[in-house]
Amino acid sequence: MNGTDAKPGQFPFMVSLQIKDERINYCGGALIGARWVLTAAHCTGMIGEKSVVIAGTVNCVNFDEGYQESRILFIYFPGELPDPEDQNDLALLRTRKKFVQTEFIKFLRYKHCKVSIGNKVQIMGWGIYNKGRPEILQWAKATVNDFKVCGSEVEQVSKEAYVCVRGNRNMSVPRAGDSGSPGIYNGRIFGVAAVGLLLPEYGMYYTRTSFHHAWIKRVLEDHSLHIMRADRSTPRADVQILCIPFAALVLLEALLQTVGKGYLLGKFL
Repeated sequence: MNGTDAKPGQFPFMVSLQIKDERINYCGGALIGARWVLTAAHCTGMIGEKSVVIAGTVNCVNFDEGYQESRILFIYFPGELPDPEDQNDLALLRTRKKFVQTEFIKFLRYKHCKVSIGNKVQIMGWGIYNKGRPEILQWAKATVNDFKVCGSEVEQVSKEAYVCVRGNRNMSVPRAGDSGSPGIYNGRIFGVAAVGLLLPEYGMYYTRTSFHHAWIKRVLEDHSLHIMRADRSTPRADVQILCIPFAALVLLEALLQTVGKGYLLGKFL
């Protein structure tokens, strides 16, 4: 992103998605509850049984004292595929362990937030820039712009589902590794970094949380079953994490289909 180094505790909701023990950030996310992370759906392509969420550190390589980590239990999408064309590059992750709030870890509870062209926002991430891959979380002041600032080449992006954001300072643009990182407006999450041309003269598209507001609220309120309505979301879980035998899941799905409830069991990674 080529922004400014964040100070410990400045963005206590910010998390890094990594492969355990590799200490390489591949995506960011926002901690919105003790076991909930908001990120981009395309970031979930790398999630497996060794994936972890790292919280409480601005250094994504040499973790700050008091950091916490948890593996990922479930993934929720607002649609079938994390594809910009179908407007669904957003995901909710449910972690195995609860994160505990400290001076350097705070939950940014989800609230509805919609931005318009000209709004001043904050962006952040551990993405690669011209000096390489940063260890310290970068942040920058940015502005919501017209879509042409993010490049007309990305033609499939929906103006309803996405918003174009560009850093106010030259070269402060989200890059590879910034995906999934939250954009903040008046203390609320307006979106997550999603897609862009990754060139310094362009901004980046963020998936609007406001476009998926109803879905986000439904998942957060109706997560206990881990079986979501098929027309709203399809949770995915690692087969080794599920405590219910696969045969039992098959029988349960057959039963639900028989009684016509319209539910769908999760796909496996």
